[in-house]
Amino acid sequence: MVADARALDRGETPRNVTRETNRTFRGSFSGYERDCYFHNPDGVSPRFYPAAYVLGLDFDDDGRAAAPVDIDGDGDLDLVLAGLQGLRLVENTSPTRHFARLRLRAVKTPAVALGAVASVRTGDVTQRDFVKLTDGFQTQVPADLSFGLGDAARLDEVTVAWPSGATETWRDLPADRLLELVEGRPEAKASALERWPEGTRPRRAPAFSLDAEAERLDGGARERLAAPGRPTVLNFWSPACAACRAEAGELASLAVRCKAEARVVGVSAETKDVAAVRKAVEEGKPPYVQYLASEALLASFFGDGGAVALPATFVFDAAGRLRRAFFRPITEAEVAPILASMRDPGPYAADLRTLGHSCLEHGEFEPALGWFGKLRDLKPADPVSHFLVGVVQDALGRPEAAAACYAAAIERDPRYADARLNLGVVLVKGGRPKEGLAALEAGIQLKGEDPEALSALVWAAMEAGDTALALSAAARAVKANPRSGVLLAKKGGLHRMLGQFGEARKCFEEALRLEPGLEEVRQEVRAMDEAGEGR
Repeated sequence: MVADARALDRGETPRNVTRETNRTFRGSFSGYERDCYFHNPDGVSPRFYPAAYVLGLDFDDDGRAAAPVDIDGDGDLDLVLAGLQGLRLVENTSPTRHFARLRLRAVKTPAVALGAVASVRTGDVTQRDFVKLTDGFQTQVPADLSFGLGDAARLDEVTVAWPSGATETWRDLPADRLLELVEGRPEAKASALERWPEGTRPRRAPAFSLDAEAERLDGGARERLAAPGRPTVLNFWSPACAACRAEAGELASLAVRCKAEARVVGVSAETKDVAAVRKAVEEGKPPYVQYLASEALLASFFGDGGAVALPATFVFDAAGRLRRAFFRPITEAEVAPILASMRDPGPYAADLRTLGHSCLEHGEFEPALGWFGKLRDLKPADPVSHFLVGVVQDALGRPEAAAACYAAAIERDPRYADARLNLGVVLVKGGRPKEGLAALEAGIQLKGEDPEALSALVWAAMEAGDTALALSAAARAVKANPRSGVLLAKKGGLHRMLGQFGEARKCFEEALRLEPGLEEVRQEVRAMDEAGEGR
């Protein structure tokens, strides 16, 4: 996230700033540069896409600072944005995942431990960050370090390189906690984060719904503000608002220019002096329909009990989705291009992929299949689109359809390892174990000795009745990640199933040594003791 004000980047000549200009200054001399947000959907891949507009983060403030801070104590990082126009807090509402928060305390150097480097390992993923107090222009950040862990419920290892030159390692730490690590102290203190009390949370943003009805100023019946299937420009105004009067001509020109493609609507926020509203409309004669706001309508756009900011203009697309909101006078020149951009709304591959993934994460498989299907139709040569359709077909319990999709992905990219791995799994599910095992082995050969892929091979081999291959794959998985108690436990379960109790006990005991919290493994060991297995 970048808070932007790019006068220097454009090589503009600095102005002389006097005491008077400093007193009346309301923005940078570069004008209003929109904030930027760059999305990296590919992990370690260097591709970043500008996505601030679609996420509503392209604020046109004169940005000065953007700081990631966990304001509400739920573990994920929110955004605090500071500009010359004021302070914004943007809450992170993405689905909950595991996290780690590290607080480092040095002993041999100042306690804040500036410059200390922490490395966090979960499985085969290692992340690094260092302790700092500033990060960007005029931006102070917390000294605590935050790491997103995805589905990992524990930290395999945390290594800290202290400013004194010493290096220490802590192992098997809990996730979703504040971990206080003190130089020279082998125990880590784990505590829950302090949460934001529910009663003090800020109100959610208004719904900005066009489904609301309003009374026509000309005495007609109550109507919906939206016109079905057409973009809508909704302007709130008042006859007492000087800025509203100043923009009236721009709105009138926009309404005439875009009459065929969009509906311009005026809503008076003045509801007590209706005579004054009618007089202003008669004098200005705006070429678009006028309504009178109700308290409910104002609350839906500006919040319960909140002040109504005038003038305010909301631009909706034909589907009723809010595309832009202006809380200042607008011009025809800036709104017309927004309407023009809605003439051919896509579909765009990035949007289809995002919508599909969102549905998939929430278990909405049929809608996900629709979005990914459109993505495949849009980009039939793209192997990923066929792969994603296959993932959903598999989730819907359709292995044959999924296999066809994965095969199509492999046809377009023979080195698509994940497609081969998934193909192997669904072929085994569909009663074709020999072909499935071959596909899994081919995927592992491309991807390398990946523990997750090898675990899938263990399952497939057992389904196919090939116990020798299952044992071999389990041993390879443990070798690929020898510090994973979960993998050792799976290998132990396989040995026990095959009656190899001595090997099973060794695996279970080593798994508990690495991850003492594996209660299911303790139950396995107790069951073996009761049955006299391996003694």
